[in-house]
Amino acid sequence: MRRLPRILLNLATALSLALCVAVYVLWVRSGSRSDEVEWSRTRPVGYRGILDERVCWISDGGRVGVWRRWLRTDGEEAGTVAAADGRPRWAYRSDTSPRRYNHLAKPAADGWGPLRWRTVETRLPRFDVRVGVVSVSHAAAAVVCGALPAGRAVTWAARRWRQANRPGLCPACGYDLRATPDRCPECGAVPSTEQVK
Repeated sequence: MRRLPRILLNLATALSLALCVAVYVLWVRSGSRSDEVEWSRTRPVGYRGILDERVCWISDGGRVGVWRRWLRTDGEEAGTVAAADGRPRWAYRSDTSPRRYNHLAKPAADGWGPLRWRTVETRLPRFDVRVGVVSVSHAAAAVVCGALPAGRAVTWAARRWRQANRPGLCPACGYDLRATPDRCPECGAVPSTEQVK
């Protein structure tokens, strides 16, 4: 049971490192193209009503963000009732024109530092629309995702340095030399007298 926290920390570090690499790749790509992964679902609501939900994960123009739209109509538009089967759909789009999603790059009214958000709500007689956008710069996302792996790497290097420079240990392999100070029985290295003390 004592190994479980270490296993979870290793998994979190690996996931964080993978996310950091993905953010760097998207950051490089965002200068020349926009990438979008979309989840959508359209389902009937009430009598002839349609509820269309969309969530998009977007990387464009040096920013990564999530865009969510909630649209409720009365179903008068042709073809919307037939398409409202309620099944979720996934789509991936990549466009070679950068800054397609200007709402990610433009500074919004709400935000702090590299984080920006905006919500818009429109109510008309035939439909209601709610749109929300949250975006962050790729640099900030890379720093956040890379913090755990960097911290673990620094901790590991400091621990190795302390073990290698601790007196009484072999400088080559770290074996305890208190019983055999003349030669390391593990690797055969001959330590100096300062390293054995």
